[in-house]
Amino acid sequence: MARLQKREAWLSYARAPLYRISLRKTAKRANVQLETSFRWRHRFLAPAKNKHPPLLSGIVEADETLILKSAKGSRKLVGRAPRRRGGKPKKTGTSPDDYDIVLIARDRHKVTTDHILYDFEGGSFDAALAPL
Repeated sequence: MARLQKREAWLSYARAPLYRISLRKTAKRANVQLETSFRWRHRFLAPAKNKHPPLLSGIVEADETLILKSAKGSRKLVGRAPRRRGGKPKKTGTSPDDYDIVLIARDRHKVTTDHILYDFEGGSFDAALAPL
């Protein structure tokens, strides 16, 4: 939080992502410029990106979820034509080129963690689950 000004607006700004308020509305409520709001959002959300996964104990259930890759917000779409209304993958099956793989694990104490995997190899599953 070094070199950030307008400390009085931080608390109201930090609550905005919890209520899913748009960037423009958040900037207006905090009385800051849109560009400042954009920078603050990245600054406030960065620590959540680097947090360590919680330790799971007892019986643990894990499952992978496949999410069709999205280029939403990309100014240049490279490699494919734009999809309309969800669309379909290029290839049939579960190709890592078309999907993002998310591994979700939960124990019986309702502690949940997730990891993004980059392939379907067993080693990537083992590496994701090893610290848990």
